[in-house]
Amino acid sequence: MFAGHVALVPSLGSAKRLPAAKAFLASIGKKPNFVWTPQLVDLLSALPPDDVFPLFRAQWNNLALREEITIRLAARPEIIDRDKFMIGLASPRTDVVIASAGALLQLPPDQRAILRS
Repeated sequence: MFAGHVALVPSLGSAKRLPAAKAFLASIGKKPNFVWTPQLVDLLSALPPDDVFPLFRAQWNNLALREEITIRLAARPEIIDRDKFMIGLASPRTDVVIASAGALLQLPPDQRAILRS
């Protein structure tokens, strides 16, 4: 399975989305140099967050994916991603800013910031 095959998944219909996501997840595990795309991030988002969020975090330095990853992580915010959401506030994309702000509002206050003031 190749990264270019992700573009074919929507044509398979919604019933095939989850099996396709699982197949791509398996391919990623077997091919460390698998090429990631925003469409792949979208497809993998059909899987449980515990399965894909660690992979998304590992791809964080890929600037082509950063905004898509931020939106996905914001769906279930975790303290570990606070800095990512802070960066997301500066995005030119409104959807990323809204997702980041919403995620930050769901997290407890940053104790480091409180101690600095």
